[in-house]
Amino acid sequence: MDWKAFIAAIVGSLAWPFVILSLLFILRKQLVGLADRLQEFSLAGAKATFEKQLETAREEAERLPPPSSPDAIPDDQRIVPLTDEKKFLRLANEFPEAAITEVYKDIEGILFRIGEILGIPRTGADRIMNELYERREVDENARDLFHTLRKARNLSAHGTGDRRVSPGEALDYRDHSIRLMTRLSFVLGKVEAAADIKKAKGSA
Repeated sequence: MDWKAFIAAIVGSLAWPFVILSLLFILRKQLVGLADRLQEFSLAGAKATFEKQLETAREEAERLPPPSSPDAIPDDQRIVPLTDEKKFLRLANEFPEAAITEVYKDIEGILFRIGEILGIPRTGADRIMNELYERREVDENARDLFHTLRKARNLSAHGTGDRRVSPGEALDYRDHSIRLMTRLSFVLGKVEAAADIKKAKGSA
C-alpha cells in the first residue's frame, strides 16, 4: 500500500463517525418526535391493557357470590366501613390510581392475616393466594380474580394525561375487589376459628 492509499484509508475510516454524527444532528427533531410517539404508544398500550384486565376482573367477580346488602351488615363487620366511604369516593375522584392502590392494600391485608395464622411465609400476597388455592380454601375463580386485580393495580400506575384511570374505573375496581374480600373474609374467619379451637385444646 503506497502513502496515497494509506491516507485515503485513514480519511475513509474517520469519515463514517463524522457522517453518523452529522445525520444524528440533522435528524435530532425527528428522533425526539419518534421517542415521544413510542412513549405515547407504550402508555396507550398500558391503558388498553388495564381496561382489558378490569373487564376480565368483572367477568371473574361475577362468578363469585355477591356480597351481602350493605344495610344488612353491622358497622363493625363492614369490609368498607361507612366512615371510609366518603374518603374513598373523594380519593377515587381526585387520585383514582391511589384509590386502586388502597383497595389492593386491603386485599393484601386480609391475605397477610390469613397467611400469618396458617404459617405461610410472608413473601408476597400472591404466594399466600396460591397456597390457599392448593389447600382448597379458595376456588380458581377467587384465585384468578386476585391475580387479575393485581395486574390491573400494577397497570393503573402507568397511565398519564387522558390515559389515566378514571374515577368510574376505580369504583369498578373496588366493586370487584369487594367480592374477593368477602370470600377472603370468610376464609379468615374459618382459619381464625380453627386456630382458636387448636389453642383451646392445647391449653386444656
